[in-house]
Amino acid sequence: MTTHKFTNKLINETSPYLLQHAHNPVDWYPWGEEALKRARDENKMIFLSIGYSSCHWCHVMERESFESEEVAKYLNEHFIPIKVDREERPDLDTIYMEAIQLMTGQGGWPLNVWLTPDHIPIYGGTYFPPDNAYNRPGFLMILQRLVDLYENEPDQIYERVNYLREALKADLYDHLDDLDLSDALLVKAYNIFKQSYDLNEGGFSGAPKFPASMAVEFLLRYHHIKDNTDAKNMAVNTLRKMVMGGIYDQLGGGIHRYSTDAIWLVPHFEKMLYDNGLLLSALSDGFQVTQDALFEDAIRKTIDFIKREMTSPEGGFYAALDADSEGDEGKYYVWSYDEIKSHLNENEFKAFTHYYNVTPTGNWEGVNILNRIHRPGTIARELDMSVSEFQQLLTSSSEKLLDIRSNRVSPERDDKIITSWNAIFLKGLCKAYKCLGDEDWKHMAVKNAQFIIEDLTDGKQLYRTYNRGEARHKAFLDDHALLGEALTYVFEITGDEKYLHHAFDHAQFIREHFYDASKAAFSYTSENHEQLISKPRETFDNATPSGTAATIMLFQRIAHLSGELDYLQIAERALKKLAGTASDHATAFGYYLQALCYQLHPGHEIILVGPDSQRRKFEDYLSDIYDPLSFIISGEDFRQSDFAATHGKTMINNKVTTYICKDFSCRKPVTDIEDLKLMMKQLSN
Repeated sequence: MTTHKFTNKLINETSPYLLQHAHNPVDWYPWGEEALKRARDENKMIFLSIGYSSCHWCHVMERESFESEEVAKYLNEHFIPIKVDREERPDLDTIYMEAIQLMTGQGGWPLNVWLTPDHIPIYGGTYFPPDNAYNRPGFLMILQRLVDLYENEPDQIYERVNYLREALKADLYDHLDDLDLSDALLVKAYNIFKQSYDLNEGGFSGAPKFPASMAVEFLLRYHHIKDNTDAKNMAVNTLRKMVMGGIYDQLGGGIHRYSTDAIWLVPHFEKMLYDNGLLLSALSDGFQVTQDALFEDAIRKTIDFIKREMTSPEGGFYAALDADSEGDEGKYYVWSYDEIKSHLNENEFKAFTHYYNVTPTGNWEGVNILNRIHRPGTIARELDMSVSEFQQLLTSSSEKLLDIRSNRVSPERDDKIITSWNAIFLKGLCKAYKCLGDEDWKHMAVKNAQFIIEDLTDGKQLYRTYNRGEARHKAFLDDHALLGEALTYVFEITGDEKYLHHAFDHAQFIREHFYDASKAAFSYTSENHEQLISKPRETFDNATPSGTAATIMLFQRIAHLSGELDYLQIAERALKKLAGTASDHATAFGYYLQALCYQLHPGHEIILVGPDSQRRKFEDYLSDIYDPLSFIISGEDFRQSDFAATHGKTMINNKVTTYICKDFSCRKPVTDIEDLKLMMKQLSN
């Protein structure tokens, strides 16, 4: 049994990140009344440190400073130290990240901020070395200087505090005017993407390059609406470059956090659930538009990765994999030339190294990050092989090397289950099922939805996280919105209305507890959450879709499925309020722009009714059609449906029947697939 010299109050937490710090000599508290009361009673500054389990520099600062008994002794004596997992408490992270950006113009993690006993920020930053280095002040020196100021020059402290207190209370919505919604906004946003597009490598920035999945989905929708070939090419090329680059795990599937260069080669190696869920949605769209086998392969590999490494026995999806293993970033994923040679036969080695650009000198620090430049047919011709022979060699060599890799020391996994992140992947899984029809993915989606409904709710309250058998932290706006949206997709592929009822409940809950009708705005927290120094909003996308855009999307879908059109009116008001900002800063509003496409160009409700086995050929036909603005709902019978879009829809003459409707008015239903094809062609003209 392992014994520890130190144990602090984080030992009772469920967050893997907090538990990583439970044996630091720092007397860490979780955020809560016990720590906050002590700060007030003893009139001590709070030292708040926010991070997450797969954060590289968080680990570095822990090793250098938080495991130092000298630093810990001073910190414990003069401050109340509080550790927060940003993924559990994004409300705290949002507020104090804004404070740091106001102070320094920069942000990142670890996020370290010193607060007054009433939680107002005094000073902060990101990573601090233990001693003065890298043009950064040493951590212990900062602690000593702040104590001196707090005790001897309090006026200087509180002058700064008062400024930040007022700045954090400012509300963007006080300065926004409604803007009429029109295609001109879409055109303006498209042009911004076009101006920032990397013609050679895809993507919409230089280094570092983050996965551009939300941008890809918007551009494909723009192409669908405007028949704009450039928009399609930008989206498809970006998607191809991403899944062929080193940012994508060529062997095991799944995308890494971001590329450190502009050519998608060298990633920051952590893997996040949300990145893979967003990618899965974009790949599904990309496959429907192009029928490119590259995208089908990436869809299958991404889902296989999540199923193999990121799925709990209950059906929940884990949060993240660390970038490091054995103390080195990327060590788990990279290969030396000689190591590959030692495990493969001559033909496998030739095929594998040519296809994945493996060289004796490597492409990163003397080793190889697997990546692709050419398609299999090109390499097969170079090696004078048939494509089928080449593919067989790639399959056998990849299976061997993946097995070898699985026996390495793997990166640490953050095994907490986050509602909004699960919802993002759940939506992607439903979309993948709709375009490729793998029944295992449908079962996987249903199991995940059931797990969230049963284990992350208590009948009334949705929770944000689940780990070690316990759900914690009241759900935030994005949890409700993204889950509600994902459940509408589960309804589409199953026809089971219980999922749509749950989605409707989340929309109603948001409307009652998060919506400010006077400003047509949504708060990130509800009145039932802990009241902090400000009430944050989430208007633009970060790594995940903004809670506001996700809510708009949910309300649109609920309105069209249920007939409760007041939800569509709320969505329209919210879109108008942000229209100017979003069209001016399009690259930060990818999810909003997808919702704007839907508001301006709503599609149809296409309802398939009949037994599962008999619907298959109809579903297969529709799966090849890219129509992102329409619903395709598939179920056995909707005779007793509670929702306007599906109510009364049933089979005619015991045959699979298709209804195509818009604005709750339906064309004559058809029972023959050739008639369906004719109707779909008419819709596309």
